[in-house]
Amino acid sequence: MSGTLELRVNQGGLPQAIANAVVVTVRQVLDAAGRYPEQPFERIVPVPAGGDRPAVLDVPDGTYALSARLSSGEALSKTVTVGEGQASPATFDLPASGHEWLSWQTLVGGVDSADARSRRRRSFTNKNLEQRPLRAPTMGYLSSVMPPPALAPGPTPAPAPASILQFALARGQMTFDAAGFELDPNWSIATQSDPDVHQWAVRPLAAPAPPSYQLMGLLETLDAKYVALLPSPWLYHETEEAPAQAGAIDIVFDQDAPSESALKVAVHEPRFTALLGYLGAGRLGEAAHALGDDIGGEITKLLQGKLENPFAAAGAAYVGLTAVRDRKLRERWAPWLTNLEMWFPWLPDGAILQARDRLDRAETLAHLDEAREGFKRAFQRGVPLYSAGLQHLLDGLRTFSEPTSSTFDPEAADMAHQVAEVASRVDPTQPFTVLALPRNG
Repeated sequence: MSGTLELRVNQGGLPQAIANAVVVTVRQVLDAAGRYPEQPFERIVPVPAGGDRPAVLDVPDGTYALSARLSSGEALSKTVTVGEGQASPATFDLPASGHEWLSWQTLVGGVDSADARSRRRRSFTNKNLEQRPLRAPTMGYLSSVMPPPALAPGPTPAPAPASILQFALARGQMTFDAAGFELDPNWSIATQSDPDVHQWAVRPLAAPAPPSYQLMGLLETLDAKYVALLPSPWLYHETEEAPAQAGAIDIVFDQDAPSESALKVAVHEPRFTALLGYLGAGRLGEAAHALGDDIGGEITKLLQGKLENPFAAAGAAYVGLTAVRDRKLRERWAPWLTNLEMWFPWLPDGAILQARDRLDRAETLAHLDEAREGFKRAFQRGVPLYSAGLQHLLDGLRTFSEPTSSTFDPEAADMAHQVAEVASRVDPTQPFTVLALPRNG
């Protein structure tokens, strides 16, 4: 005997339906007779937000404990009983954002809910603090990060930075109108704000085309400068038959948040929303389940689609290298990771992922040599798009940084030190890299 659970998430104000918004754990606690089952049903499923179609799950009759873990860390729970042949709805109402234009950021945990921000404002009053100084930001430029000259097709670009640290520090010390930071005419920026939160929505002006360089958002406040790496254009298809479209990128500055975590970036993509949110929160188990039942198959498809969207391929690969232990599947991914590095030299994540995979599956000293050289190449290519990439790069270089080890490499040790300096300036609680630099550089 069985019935169905119809699972959905309600987040008011979303501009479009999201296929995979939140991961929900479904656990049977009683059978149809009211006893604890000998073999309780349990499943972890991605659940949509908005739209009319719930996630439908066939389950044995009984009572179920449902738990939705948001990328912010908040957990929502409820209990539902399913009878024979019965369709039982279960809707998780998420905290309101306060503004429709903040709904996506609230869903992925980039911005607190309206209630949380209200409580935060009251805390200032209750503590009799002086009025907080305004840190009203300015966002005037979008800049292209060019690939290293030796790897760049076409005209020779500006000289590449000598190291990942110089890359970060140079962008902290430059003013926004300095040479090398040109306004990119291919993008539009729309702004909205309230007293606490400022948002810039970045969209391409031209017809969607696969990315060919790394885009940055540059933001300045009274006490800090920010360099946000942007995954745009992020191409996706609403359906398999639909043409590609570019998801909007939200850049949000929360005035009351600490400087190091005040700037957040989110991409509007209905299938990848939960994965990106969990990836930023370091919740890789949930990130993997956000891809559905066939985790390995979905990662494989995203890697195969790297020509159209290398950003999605890299994000899925970070989850796969951490969450998937199937050695044959990892071996199948290896050539695609190599191509991700070779075909997209402006995206350092490709080199990081290829080196990480080589290190994980190393069986000989030659394999270790290949991994070490891969991490060095990644270092020279600049700051990775994903904040997880910095940690993978740091861990990989540190593998070759122990003086007493036979694999010690002094150059790798120096690189690891520099990457650690950059990592200390990055908010690790969001998926994409945002460098927070003091005004004095």
